[in-house]
This record gives sequence, structure tokens and C-alpha cells, in this order.
Amino acid sequence: MIIPPRLKFTLPLFGMAAATVLFFWRVLFGNQVLFWADLTMQFYPWRRFAAQCFAGNQIPLWNPYVLCGSPFLANLQSAVFYPVNVLLLGAPLDRGLAYGAALHVFLAGAFTFAYLRHLRLGRFAGVIGALSYMFSAFVICRLTFPSMASVAVWLPLCLLLADRLMRRPNVFDAAGLSACLAAQCLGGHLQLSVMLVLAVVALVGARALQRGPAARVRGSAWVCACLAVGVFVAMGQLLPTADFVRHSQRASTQFSEAAVYSLPPWQLTMLLVPDSYGHPALGNYWGEGNYWELCPYFGALGLAFALTGLLTVRRPARAFFGVLFVGSLVLCFGKYTPLYKWFVYSFVPGFKSFKGPARFLFLTAFSGSVLAALGAQEILGGLRRPGPERAGVGWPVVALALAAAAWLGFWLLAQGWLCRVGADLLAIQFRRVASTVEAAKLPALAQVAHATVLNSLLMSTVFLGASATVLRLGIRSKLRPATVGWAYAALVFVDLWTFGMRANPTTDRGYYRTVPPVLARLPAGPAAPRLLQRPSVFAESWGKYTSFMRFGDTRYGHVRGLVATLTPNLNMWFDRPSAEGYDPIEYSFYDHYMGEAQDRLSADGRTAMLAVINVHFTEMYGSEPQPAGLTLLSTGPPKLYALRRPLPRAYVLPDAEKWVHHGREVAAEAVRVADRTGEARIARYDANAVELSCVSSRPTMVVLADTFAPGWRAFVEGRPARVERVFSVVRGVRVSAGKHRVRFVYLPTGYRLGAFVTLLGLAALAGLVGFGLRQLGPFGRDAAAPDRVQ
Repeated sequence: MIIPPRLKFTLPLFGMAAATVLFFWRVLFGNQVLFWADLTMQFYPWRRFAAQCFAGNQIPLWNPYVLCGSPFLANLQSAVFYPVNVLLLGAPLDRGLAYGAALHVFLAGAFTFAYLRHLRLGRFAGVIGALSYMFSAFVICRLTFPSMASVAVWLPLCLLLADRLMRRPNVFDAAGLSACLAAQCLGGHLQLSVMLVLAVVALVGARALQRGPAARVRGSAWVCACLAVGVFVAMGQLLPTADFVRHSQRASTQFSEAAVYSLPPWQLTMLLVPDSYGHPALGNYWGEGNYWELCPYFGALGLAFALTGLLTVRRPARAFFGVLFVGSLVLCFGKYTPLYKWFVYSFVPGFKSFKGPARFLFLTAFSGSVLAALGAQEILGGLRRPGPERAGVGWPVVALALAAAAWLGFWLLAQGWLCRVGADLLAIQFRRVASTVEAAKLPALAQVAHATVLNSLLMSTVFLGASATVLRLGIRSKLRPATVGWAYAALVFVDLWTFGMRANPTTDRGYYRTVPPVLARLPAGPAAPRLLQRPSVFAESWGKYTSFMRFGDTRYGHVRGLVATLTPNLNMWFDRPSAEGYDPIEYSFYDHYMGEAQDRLSADGRTAMLAVINVHFTEMYGSEPQPAGLTLLSTGPPKLYALRRPLPRAYVLPDAEKWVHHGREVAAEAVRVADRTGEARIARYDANAVELSCVSSRPTMVVLADTFAPGWRAFVEGRPARVERVFSVVRGVRVSAGKHRVRFVYLPTGYRLGAFVTLLGLAALAGLVGFGLRQLGPFGRDAAAPDRVQ
């Protein structure tokens, strides 16, 4: 049957769409929702807050519900202006998270397929490479961390457009590349954005070496211009973020902190056997860090095809993606080799503020998938050769299948010895990860670990054996190359489907409608008295419900207890303000202040540092003793306490100089003298503006117990006034005796300047498109012309 050329491109896309729907059917159409860890604690409450602000015709610049108030838009992972997030604003929030996850997985596959076809690979090879990337561990295991997927999907399309510009520049490709670079900058994960740009620059450099001087300069100039336009379009997000990071705990990190989540070289076995260090779905992960950060799996077949591409293909793309695959994998080792510290941490801008060298698996997964497509193309092309020339086709697939079978046989025959050695290795590993396990339990744990590895190894061996069998039948002409291609695509999908279906826990949809009983005692609204979550709350939520080692019971009857903890940022679900937060970036001075306040409460029950920031309630779990300055309100769980001497959100203090220059040391005195010379009341409280009315018998300091931030401006009776940092953490304004209206407005310079630059970038992007439409004749022919260089 003759397939029209257009269908040769669109049919695989329909197939990938069907595969995506099959993978996500439980959360797209069933009664299940994604909920685990950061999705619950960060992204769901953030999306809810952003939707509320947009519904009220406000841009969410400031978040009043966590950390006594904190920049929201400037917290890059909020991804306020990311196009997909904007499109999903009208969807139900729980379904919107699933729609976004499914859409990004499909786009990852579609863009990869388009790029592989651009590289002159056949449709079967393109599908195999696309499936390997879109369902790889890097993409699938991070669905509860949407900002990573929001960046990762754009890499193949950026590479495609940059490659086209290097070969034959035209304004439509330039506009597309600019838009894609802007979108990935707005996606919300700067670390992956920098990696993506580095990959594009590396590709441009490799292509430049293949071109003449004039073409080299022309193509590089086009790509650089696109990079500039893309960054300009995203400046409304990037400039506020840069200003926030400069004052945050992320301004610079020690290497020991930056190297957290380094991939241990001995865990490379997970490339072939994903459960070789256990799996949190089985409750027995015993590797470093956490599973989803360190798992490099992109399919046993994907690995076999990638080895075929790396060892047997003679295309120019093999060299580039081979170097990218090996180089990014080595950088994933982080602290286990000196290369990451010497080259990336020390010299690449931004990486002194980033954590997680293993996130270079982003480039490993994509380059490995491209190599897999190259290998599949080599195999399918080899099957079309005359009989004698087919003999050695795909030998790496057979070799890896035999190696896996030998490993499986050893694992079966040497079970007793492996379990004895495994108990000793587990003891060493548990000490390394600071986990305590009784020595008597180690033999039983070793038995469980052996069974887990055995099952995972068996699955990989079965898929590799099936692929080797299909290859053998193709070599003997018992299967047509097209049939082999369909079989390989199906095997790749089933392999990754069986892996990925366990990677993201789901629960009943009613989870997002849970209403904890403790809410009855906590007033709601941005100006309501604040709640403080004690360390035992964090221990309860992370230890019982979101442990790195195990997913645990994900049934609704159990996980609704996580919502009841109100651990940050779950309080945002219910519009309850908190002095704590689960934001990736926070002001360093606030971080220090809250650390000291929590320590003082634990040490001797002193609550003055909490009172001056409007904390009225604290919650805790377990047998943590009741601090002296608190009164028990309910036994919970969680136990809820009230401060005995709280302060309102706005209050007045005499002797303004004392509170500014002496800082937190005078908090106890402030509690005694607050509102003695007057009072302050909140007249209006919006996300980005607060209005107070105050009266005082003498010159005084009006305090708004919200976090001080450089972008806040104050007006007293409409005239600008200086905003001062009181107690080293909250905002205050000096006023004279009498009645006054004080207005605080949050409009940081970084946002205003960034918005202006964004408009310039959008104008440049529109100009590119307009110019291309006017010049559609020659540029249109160039854009549509097939690439002849490979």
C-alpha cells in the first residue's frame, strides 16, 4: 500500500498521541489524580493562586500566603507566563495538571520525531527515538515536577530550528526558534534552560565547523539573534527572578550543597535494570538521593539501539550525539569526579546557584534517544541489504541481550552468595545515606533486594530477547523490514509503559477536595493571622506521606492525612497564611530569622519573634513538648496552639529608630509597647497592594508584619515614603502624629524593566514574522526546501 507523504509524518503523531492517552487514561478520564510530593505542596497551590489573581484582574507578583509574604512571579518555577499554563487557566485544577503532563509528554515525542525526520531518518526510527525520549525516566519520573517537563520538551524543536538556520537561514525558522527559546525560559526551570541553551550552542558550533566561513558567520549570527530575541521576550519573568535570587539563599551555594543529587557511577546499572537499587513504588529504594532524580533509564531496547547507533553508524550526527551522551552522563556524576566542579560549577554561569548534577540526565536521555533512532535506522536499513550482508546487522542488540541473559543466570544461580554479600552492601549503603536499620533485618532486606533486581532484570532480558528474536527473523527474511519496525516500536513502548506506570502515584480525585478539621479554628484570607508549622509537621508529611524511599499507601483514606498536616504550601489551598513555606527561593535574611525564631521556641518557649510577624497559631505532631508561650486549642492531630501574646498584622511602635537599628533583639520589647501610642488597621489587602489607616498621638513607626522586599513602595497620604526593614525582616513606615492613610504597593523595578524589554522582544518577534510574510516568495521557498546535508 502506498502511503501519501503527508500521512507518513502525521500517522506516527497519531500513534504517539494514542500512546500518550493510553499512558494517562487514569488521570485524563478516570477518577484518579496526580498528587505526589511537589505537585501537592508547590505546583497545585501555586496554580490555584495564579488562577485566583488572574480571575481578579491582577498579575500575581506577590504571594501573601507563605513566608510572611514572598515574591511569586519572581519565583521562576511559578511559570506564570508559560504559554501552556496560561492556556490551562480555565481548566479544573486537578485535571489541568493531568492535561499539562499529557500534553508535554506528547510534545516531547512529536518534537523529537520531527527532529529525527529532519536528520533524514525513517519514520520507524523516528518513532522509536521519540518513544524513547517521551517515556524516558527523565520525562516520566518528573511529571510531579512540571517545570522540568515544561523545559525538556523544547530541546528537540530548538535543535531542529537552529540546525535549519545554520544550513539555510530564513525568518520563519528564526521566529520559531525565538519563540521556542522564550517558551522554555518561561517554563520555570532555569537549570534545564541553561542546559538546553548549551546544547543548542554546541550544535551550532558543530555545524559551524562543517560550513564555509561566510555560511558559518551568517548562520551563527541568526542563531545568536534568535537567542537574544527569545531572552528578551522572557525578560518579564527573568529579570524579577535574577533580582530575587541576588537577595536569596540561592545567591551562591557551596559545592557540597550544589553537588547534592550526584549520580553515583555504580548506579549506572539502572540504565539497563531500572530497579537495580529498588523502587519507591515497591517501598524498597536504597540508592542515593531519590529515585526520580537519579534514574537514567530510557528503555532496555533504547539502550540496545543507542549502543548500535554509537558503535555501528557512520552518520555525522552519531559523533555529536555520542559526545553529548557520554559527556552529559559523566557530568551527572557530579561530586564523584572532579570534572563537574572544575568546568561546570566553576565556570558556567548560574551553576553556583543550582543543585543536582544528575539533572544532566536531561541531555543524556535525549541524546541517547537520538542514538537509539540512529541505531534503529541502521538495523532497518541493514535488513534491506542482500542476504549475506545482513549477517552482522544489529549485533549490539544481540550482545546486550546475551549479556542480560548471563547476568540473569548468575543472579539465579548465585542467590545465596548474593544475599550474603548484599546484606553487607546494604549495611554500608544505609550508613552512607544516614539511614538506621537493625543488623538483624539486613538478611531479609537483602532477600527483598535480590528479588527486586531479579524481577527487573528479567523484564529487561525478556524485552531484549524479544528484540533479538525479531532481528533474527528479519535477517532470515521471515519478517519484512516494515514489520520489524512496527514490532520494535511496540516493544519500545511496552517496555517504557511497564516502567512508567509505577513512576507517578495517583489517588482518588476527592483528594483535592479534602477539608481538614483544623481549618475551623484558622481564619482565612491574605490578611488573616498566620500559622507556624513546627518541625514535627515537616517530619510527619515527608516521613509518612512523601518519603523518598517509598510511595507507601496512596489510597485516599490514607493520603488525605497529608492535606490535614497543612504542611507548606498546603495552607495555600485554603487561603490560610503561613510564616513557613515550601518555595525554592526565599530571602536569605528571612531564612535566618525564621531559623532563629523556631530555635527560640524550641529552647525556652519564647514567642516574641513570632508575635512581631503576626504568627497567632502553631501546629505540631507527636510528643513534641508544649512551649511555655503557647495555649493548646485542639489535640488534633495535628495539635494546634495559640500564642498567648500575639500582635495584629498592622501595629504602631514608638521610638522608630530602635526597631530599625536593633533588629530582632528588641522583639520582646515591641510586644510590650505595640499600639500604646496609637493603632493601625488594614483598610484593604490585595496581592500586590495593602492600604492601612493609622492614628497616633506622636511620631511613630507603622509596621505591616509582612516580609520586607526591595520592590515595595510606600505612600503616606499619597506622598512617597521610605520603606524600612523592621526587626530585620518586616516592613515599616515612619509617620507623624495624627491620622494617616498608608499605602504599600509592590511593583519591583525588575518587573517594570523586564516588561518593557519583553515588549521590545515581542515587537522584534512580530517584525520577523511580518517581514517573512512580506518576503514569502524567496524565504518561503527556502523554508520549504528539503535539507540536503546530513
